Order: sequence, then C-alpha cells, then structure tokens
Amino acid sequence: MGLLSLLLLSSLMLQNGQGFSSSQGKQFITAFMENFETNRPSETSLKLFLVGHGNDTRVSVTVTKSSSRQVYSVPGGETVPVDLPVSLEMKHSGIFAHSVVIEAEHDISVVSFNRKLYSVASMTLYPVHELGDTYYVITPPGTITDSYRKELAVIAWKTPTQVTIEPQGKIIFKRQSYAAGSTLTVSLKPFEVLQLQSAEDLSGTRIQSSAPVAVLSGHVCVQENYYCDHVAEQLLPVSKWGQTFIVPPVPLQTGFDIIYVVACQNTRVVYQSGQDKGFQDMVPGEIARLPLQLSQALYISADAGIQVTYFFTGIKIRNIGYDPFLINVPDVASYGLAYRIDGLSKFDNHVLLIAKSSETATWDKSVVADIQWQLVPGSEYSWGEYNWKADLNQHSLFLENPQTAFGVLAYGNKNYEGYGFAPSPFGTLAPVPDQVPVPLTCPENSHYLSCGNACPATCSDRTAPSRCENTCAEVCQCDEGYLFSGEKCVPRESCNCTYKGVTYRAGEEFWADENCQSRCRCDNRLGKTMCEKSSCKAKTKCIVVNGVRGCHATTYSTCIASGNLHYLSFDGTKYDFVGSCVYQMVGVCSKNPALTPFLVTVENNNRGYKSVSFTKAVTLEVYNMTISLSKSAQGRIEANGVLVDLPFSYENKLTVSQSGVYTTIRTDFDLTMNYDWDSHTRVVLPSTYANSVCGLCGNANRNPHDDFDMQDGSQSSDVTQFANRWKVKDVPGCTTGCTGKCQRCTEAEKRTYQVERYCGILTKSNGPFALCHRTISPTKFFEDCVVDTCTYKGHPGVFCGAIATYARTCQAQNIQIKQWRSNSFCSFSCLPNSHYELCGNGCPSTCHDLANSNSCDTPCVEGCVCDSGFVLSGDECVPLTECGCVYEGRYYKKGAEFYSTNTCQEKCRCVDVGVVDCHQFSCGSYEECRVENGIQNCFPVSYGTVVTFGGNHYVTLDGNSFDFAGSGSYILTQITDKDTQEVIFSVVVEHENADNGPSIEITSVVIYLHGNTVVLERGKKWQAKAGESIFSTNCTGKWTCQGLDQINYEETACQDEEICILQNGVRGCERREGQCKISRETQLVSFDGTSARWNFCGGVYDVSSVCDESDPSWFRVSVNIGKDCEGNLSGVKAAHVYFGEAAITLKKDNRIWVNGRSVNLPYKISKRLTLLKEQNGIVINRASDIQVQFSPDGEVTVKVKDIPPEKLCGPCGNFNGDPTDDQKLPNGESANAADALYAWKAKDF
Repeated sequence: MGLLSLLLLSSLMLQNGQGFSSSQGKQFITAFMENFETNRPSETSLKLFLVGHGNDTRVSVTVTKSSSRQVYSVPGGETVPVDLPVSLEMKHSGIFAHSVVIEAEHDISVVSFNRKLYSVASMTLYPVHELGDTYYVITPPGTITDSYRKELAVIAWKTPTQVTIEPQGKIIFKRQSYAAGSTLTVSLKPFEVLQLQSAEDLSGTRIQSSAPVAVLSGHVCVQENYYCDHVAEQLLPVSKWGQTFIVPPVPLQTGFDIIYVVACQNTRVVYQSGQDKGFQDMVPGEIARLPLQLSQALYISADAGIQVTYFFTGIKIRNIGYDPFLINVPDVASYGLAYRIDGLSKFDNHVLLIAKSSETATWDKSVVADIQWQLVPGSEYSWGEYNWKADLNQHSLFLENPQTAFGVLAYGNKNYEGYGFAPSPFGTLAPVPDQVPVPLTCPENSHYLSCGNACPATCSDRTAPSRCENTCAEVCQCDEGYLFSGEKCVPRESCNCTYKGVTYRAGEEFWADENCQSRCRCDNRLGKTMCEKSSCKAKTKCIVVNGVRGCHATTYSTCIASGNLHYLSFDGTKYDFVGSCVYQMVGVCSKNPALTPFLVTVENNNRGYKSVSFTKAVTLEVYNMTISLSKSAQGRIEANGVLVDLPFSYENKLTVSQSGVYTTIRTDFDLTMNYDWDSHTRVVLPSTYANSVCGLCGNANRNPHDDFDMQDGSQSSDVTQFANRWKVKDVPGCTTGCTGKCQRCTEAEKRTYQVERYCGILTKSNGPFALCHRTISPTKFFEDCVVDTCTYKGHPGVFCGAIATYARTCQAQNIQIKQWRSNSFCSFSCLPNSHYELCGNGCPSTCHDLANSNSCDTPCVEGCVCDSGFVLSGDECVPLTECGCVYEGRYYKKGAEFYSTNTCQEKCRCVDVGVVDCHQFSCGSYEECRVENGIQNCFPVSYGTVVTFGGNHYVTLDGNSFDFAGSGSYILTQITDKDTQEVIFSVVVEHENADNGPSIEITSVVIYLHGNTVVLERGKKWQAKAGESIFSTNCTGKWTCQGLDQINYEETACQDEEICILQNGVRGCERREGQCKISRETQLVSFDGTSARWNFCGGVYDVSSVCDESDPSWFRVSVNIGKDCEGNLSGVKAAHVYFGEAAITLKKDNRIWVNGRSVNLPYKISKRLTLLKEQNGIVINRASDIQVQFSPDGEVTVKVKDIPPEKLCGPCGNFNGDPTDDQKLPNGESANAADALYAWKAKDF
C-alpha cells in the first residue's frame, strides 16, 4: 500500500475515533542540554533529523536570538540531517537565550542527536501543539551519583512564561540553594531556556507553567552497568499521558533494565512480566521503578494517565560494552501504521516491534521477514526485534502494516556508545493545527530581508558577502553604516575586534601573550587586530592586575616556613609554632573581585619530638585546581588528586616546575610558591595583594605590629592561639602545639652548636655568606639553626637544612654567596646524569621546554643540574632521545601509560619522543575507574579476603569455613596468567607441629608478586617501606621509615574520640566505635555493655534507632526473634534495617530484600549505602556512621560511629559510656531488662 493510501486510511481511522499520533506536526522547539566533557571537541556534534511525512515541504530551522535562519527542502518519506552550532550546548544551571525552532509547511517529525566522543543522546521531539503546562521529571541517578549531574530544561514558547519547579533533589540556581520539597519560580522570556542541574536525583520533580512549555529531562552522563552516557528525553505533559503500555526488553541485556512509571493523580498501576503479576497504588508525583529482565516484555495498564520511561542500564559483553539510553515509551493508543527509522553509521541498529499477535503471521510477507515473535502475557500483543547496520545500501528502514497499528522503539549501539528513541509513526490520526510562523527577530540597527545575502559583512570579515554562495536567504541585514559584531549591529567606526576568542573594543590595546612580548591594538578601520613585538620597560613586570595582563611596577613580600617550623611573616615577624595539623599559610580574605582567590595550606608533622614540627606537605588551591606537594611523593605533584610528572601547566594560568632544590609553582597573577621537599616553604606575593590576605604569614601590609591580630581585630594572647586560629583540618595524631613537658635545650647545650662546624658558618664575618649580611641579617637564621641542631643532638641533616635556608634566601635576592658545602660538610648528592651547582639555572631546560633557560629571569638557586647533553624529564636527567611526550598539554615520561579520560575509556602510552599511542579500553567486569593514592586506574569494585589462623582454621574468599590440620607448605591463594599460566601472585603458608606436638602453627608466609618475594617469618621483625610507620602497642609511640636507613621516633597519642586498635594487620588510632550485639541465643549486649535477654514469645523488636525520625542521620534496626510460646528457642530469624532511602530485610538463608525487591550482593543503594557479603555474613554500611552485620547463624551486630549519645534510642542504649542508663522505655523512663526489651516491640509488625 502506498503512502497516499496510508494517509487516507489514517483519516478513516480518525473518523472512527481510534488513537492519535502526538509526535508529528508543523512547529517544534528544542534545546541541547549538557553532555559530558570530552577531550576531543572535534568529535562533538549537535544534529536534527527532519523526516518528511507525505508531501514535500520546506522547513526552516532558526536559532532564536540569532540573525539568520536556514531553510531546507525535505521530500516526503525522506530524512534530511541538519548540523547546528556546538555552542548551543547549555552548561550548568541557568537561563539561556538560544533555543531552536523548527517550522514546516507540511507535517514532519524531528529527532535530535547530541553526540560527543563515547556519549550520544537522542530524542523524538513533540510538536508545539502537544505541549502543556504540567510535567513530572525523570532523571536516572545511576550508580556513581557524584560523577555527573542530573538535569532538566524548560523551554518557553512565544509568550512570557512563569515556571514553578518543585524539586525532589537539591538544586542551586543563581547562587541560591533550593532543597527537596521547596519551590523555585522563574520567569522566562519567549524562547528562553531554563536548565537546572543537581547532584541528587530529580525524579518526581513537578513543573507547572503559566503557558505551554517544552520540558527535557535526563543526565549529563549516567553510569549504571557500563560506562556513562548522556541521556535525554522530551517529556509529554500530563494531559497527553496514556494508560496502556507495552515495554519489550533489549535482547542483548543479560541483567536488569529499569522502567520508570510516574503518576499525576491517585492511580492504580497493574503490571505483568511473564507470568508474574502485580499492582501498585500510586499518588501524584510518585515514581515506581519496575525491573525489566531478559526476554520478558512488561505489560503496564493504569486507571488514569501515566508516564512510562525506559532506562537501558548498559551492558558489557566480553570486550565490548554498550552505554545507557533513555526512551519515553509511547502508549498503545499512539501506535501507527508506518514508520521510517534512520540508523547511525557504524552502529548496530535495532528496532523493537510491538504488534497484535493476530497479525504477526502475515508480517514475513507484508512487512519484514525473520522476526522471532514472543507473546506479551496479559495482552493481545507480541514483540520481536529486527537488526541492521546503517551503510550505503541500507541507511534507513521503512516499515508499513496497512491493516493494524503497531509500535516501534529504535536503539543502536557500538562500543562505549548507545542511543534510543521512539520514532514517530507516519500518518497522523489527529488533526495538526496550522500555526502562526515565528518571525525572525532582528537586532537593533538592522532590518529584515526575505531574500538577502546569507553571509553578512562583519567587523572581522567585511568582504564575506562577495564570497557567499547563498545570496537569497531570509536574513537580518545591518542598516547602512553598521556591521555585525557577534549578534549585534554596531557603527562601523566602533567595531570591536575578536582575537583568540576574546572581544576587544575599537582602539583597545592589549598584550597577546603571557610574557608581554606581543602588543596588539584593535584597528576598527581595518576591522582586525594588529600586533607587533614589544616588551615591558625596566622596573616593570608582566603580571595580571585587576584581571588584566600588563606591565606593572610592583614590589613583593616573602613569607618563609623553615626548619623546626620557624615562621617569617610577609612583614618580617619571626615566631615558632610546632602544631602538626593542617594550617592556612596564606589565603585571600578580601572580597575584592579584582583579586584572584587562592589558598596555600601546610601540613606539618613531628619528627620524633612533640616540641618540634616540620613541613610535610604544602597545597595550593587556585582556579578550581588543587596542587599538592608532599614529602612522601618527591619529584611528583598531585593535581586534583592525580600524581603527575613535572613540568605541569594549567590553561596558561599556572606552571609547576623543578628549579634546583625547589619545586616552584608560578601563577599568572605573580604568586610564587617554593617547596624543597623537606622543611622549607616560601611564598612570594605581589604588592597587589597587600592587606587582602590572611593566615600564618600575616596580611602583607608592611606593618609587623598587626601580624598576630585575629580576624575580628583583637590581638591574640600568644602565638599558639594565633596559629591555631588558622587550623583548617585535623589529621590522625596531630597536635596543636607542645603543651606540658616539652623538650628544651639549655643555654649551655646551645653553645655547643654555635661554632663554625655547626651553625657558626652563618655569622662568620669573612665566611661564604658575608656579602649577604648587610642585606639580610643572619641573626634569626643562626638562632633557628642552633635551636634545631641542639634539639636533634647535632644531626647533620638539621643544621645543613638550616644553613641552606639562609643561603637560598640570599640567592632569592640575587645576592652572590660563596661555596659553603664540601665533601666533609653538608655534602649534596645528586641522581645519575646530574651534578651539584651552588648557583644553578633557575629555569633548567626540560623535555617539555628545551628553550626554557634562555628566557629565564629567576635568580639562580643551588641544587642538582643535569650534565651536558641531558635535560629534565620529570625528576630525572635523560638524553634528548629518552624524552617523553606532551599529550593535551601534560608531560609524560617515555614508557608511561595513562588514561586520556576520567572514565578510563581510552588508554595511552608514550612510546617514543613525542609519540603517543592510544586505544579504546575498558575496565574488567568487576572493576571501576577511579583514583587511589594519586593513581588513576581500574581498581576492583570490592575485595575478597582469605584467612587462616590457629594453624588449621581457614576461611575462603567466598566466606566458607573449614578446618585442615596438616604440616608442610600450602598455597593459600594464587593468580595465574590466562594465556601463559605463569603465576602472577601467590601466598604460601608453611605449617609445622608446634614443639613436635600434635598442634599446628604457622611458621612463615611467603608472598610472591610479579617476580618479587616477601617472606614473613615467625619471630622476625618485618621491614617498613620509606614513609610507612609502625605504632607501639598502645599507640604512644610511632616509628617512621624516612628512607636511606633513617628511622624517626615520635611520641603520639590518640585523640579523645579515638582508640588504639589493630586493624587489617596495622595498628593505629581509629575513631571510637560502639557495638551492640544480639546473639543467636537472643542475648543482647548494649553499646555500653549492659546485658539483657528475650524470655518471652517471639516477635519483631526494635533494638536501636535515631530517636528523631526527621533527623538526616535517622536509622532503625529491628530483629525478628523466632521463639515460640512453648519455649522452643530458634534465635534471630531475620533483621529489618531502615534508612531514609531504603528498607532492608535480611534472612538467615542469605535472602535479601531492598524496598520490597529481592537483590543479589554486592548491592549499592546509594553513594553512602551499600550491602556486601563478607566472611562474617551480610554487612550493611552507611558511609562511616553505622554498620549492621547479620551472620549466617543469626547473630546481629550493630556498630555506630560519630552519632551523639543524645540521638540514640532503643535497647542497645545511647553509647554514652554509662551502662546504668541503657534499660529505658520508649518514654525515657528506666525499667528492668525484661520490661525494657518488651516495650520496644515493633508496632508495624
């Protein structure tokens, strides 16, 4: 049957009152929500596919608030692709001016695609006449809730519109936070778009508008079973919702997909999958999540309109994975008689078909052959799948069944990508009203032309019309004497210039580079930017002031933290402070918008004595970057948590490089920070920040008398009070200074170290530092050197470091010093291919920048310098032939492997100088991409534990226990290479008869890993690696391996809220934990040790909860006591655990239910709430504050941390350390054990 006959039949069906199609029309409006960030912008594309229905038609595509529109000819039954500017993608929350309006003379349908590398979203657009004023949002949360944001968009049509949003998750709009349950009202001008994003699930959010609007909903990049993918759908208003839906499964899915059902009024929803039936009574805004499993279609019906959305969760099959997609499922009443589906090139394209079972037998001959139909139980329909690859022979598919309407869902996939949408049926069964065209709105100083040159003259290209191929288009043309500057028409003489994406005013001059070597001017006569070579004049420097780069005369202030934490403030105040926590060294405290905000923090540690402290790590936070330099990772820095090699740069705003002994950070606003990886930190600040900073370094206002002022203007009582005001973070075992008995040297002891062979070299009148004495007094440095050296009993590393502090301070002022080191005094060792120099180049050549030293204005500094023919590669000196690669602005050593994306979807290797080899990659089935200890890699989702103890007791990786008494060597566990069968990792335990008796004991454990063998033998000390620490039995002492056979001892103490415990073989201070246990004999021991027992009939009893049900930390634990009234004891049968987001039931047969659904372990409910199976049974973890364990024999253990005693209720007590107040009734009155237990019988069982 031809298309004309099809349309005539459709008209007859309309007269008989049968269904309608809602996705074809003459006018559409849409926008493009944010897709995930890609490292390859060239792979980004925004497209529309215009599908002609019936007659050939002209279609205009207009970007609103723009000066032109494009017109396309769309033949009937054909598809025309339209490319749109990638700048239309909306980023973050806000109101956006540009939407896209599609208008046609005759009916069309439209599908939009938002595609980036490895992330594509598609949706069928609904025409304007189908829009409404009430919507409910669906945003699949995914399993990694904090990686990318959920999002929605509201698009106004022709009239000003007020939109009211009732969010179900926290959103931030215009710097104001709106919590779940609040109301946000926004006014939109015609064609404006409101986009809102949230880290929380927005599903169920209600949108109400004063006029019809279009609503989009989705996720920037949602991750469930595989990698993340952008998903988006246009929603139908509640007035267009249907009542009957059939959802066929994606056959390649081996797990579960999720079907979202939304109600807008009190509604009963009935569903059937296979022979399983169920129903759910829903209230307005309620979201039901129904699982869709392999080979079983889902039949859904309701007694009122509902919205049904299909979320394909992704799947990995061998080495290929398919990403998620989202489809708004059409109701049965909107099925059509014909469809045209266009597939994506290089994708495996599929269509899921839903047809009446009575018609499927004729499909082989009349529609398409080889469909394997399967019945949909409970309905009169069957479903099947058809597959094809889009290529030159078949890039589209046309399906037509003239007899009976059928449904189609289209989807496609290839490795790392997936898309899905519900195509529009051909032939509308409802009249499409004629619409008033949207006029092209022209900017000021321009006029409308129905046939004008499509390439208007602009400020930057005044000859564009002469090269234009399209000379008759509907355009806005600037009035005489005006030219386009962006989207505005401006007088020719005031034309702006655009240079490297930045707009400059007519006549404006600016520096084009970060070194002020190129001076440019916007020449409005020529309509372009003219540049010439230039440079800053003497006594000025190229820096950013008030956000503008220029040559400015400036002075600097320097703050130093050195040695046993001697501080020298910006204004010259000297003081000592030995706190070992994390402190603000300096940060911007002013609200001056012209200053770039930054923060420098230091983490200190005691090296053996509480009376001393040294800098362990220093961190700079600026430009949304966190750069950390730590003594434990010398030569590499952490950039936003990831370890990277030097040099490092970020958007021409900051650089990190090696300069002698220092690693130096420089910013574009002239902040310099140095750290020598040991005990010397220096911050140099330009005078533009005077009186605008605060912290341990003071305010840099050249007045030393107010350095110890508090922020409220009051004077601190002492140094300790002042310094602790700037404590920003505690770390385990840190102290706020030395109190009580602190080690101090006597004056007599100090005199020992004032001589030349120790610190005396600093003040020697004819010594190596004599030239510096006039400018920088050595007295304070000498005093610090003596105190530190005395404290450490003359340790060379201490006094050499103190002398070096003065030497480097002199060099920073360009003051020449003489050689002061020798082979016998403070000798300096260097790595291979390098040597020590007293005055080395401050900007050494690197593989990343071979010419770096040629334009260096940094003073010389002592340290290791590469030998001739070698350059720096990270922290090593290598020949040029061994240099690494620069990839997307970051340097990698030769041979280094890395991931180019934060999802590990592409793995790269620096194979040779400047040569990077990249290939698609995916983590294993039980792995996830994340950063651990500064390394991005694929790490296990969870870990199994194998245990042997007592010589003959074993617990397997899967938690099974058994006993075996045998002497000799046994492989406890091992991993072998799949191909070579070579052992990669193994653990072998050796057993012997103890004292030749019958008992068995473990005598040694041998660990083998990648060719390395570690032997742990009974009675022998174990070695610690550099940076690792071993605590004493009661955690009062700690030994730390510093490398090179140096071990430091320091006194330690756990904080009040901590206890000293041995955990996973490592002893340390851990937060105090409360534990309440219910044994299988129904004996309860409270958090504070009170014992009670159930001695009455069985039932469900509450044992612990947060008293206030509205508290965000609320939980409740109940146990089902299986004791009958004849006294037969069967112990704890089940545990019921409740949180705000989940109700969990655990039974002794390892069956688990979450919110009424049976689940398998491991199972992640949210970012904070997980279920795992461990050797001691099933474990529920909520972040760090509560854990519930349910063992196979029925024992229940409740563990709490950091929950105040006044919040806890129930027989487990309040964890206040007092066992006498545990046995209380729900009303707070004390009672005996039996009455207290019985009073907490659960009222909802």
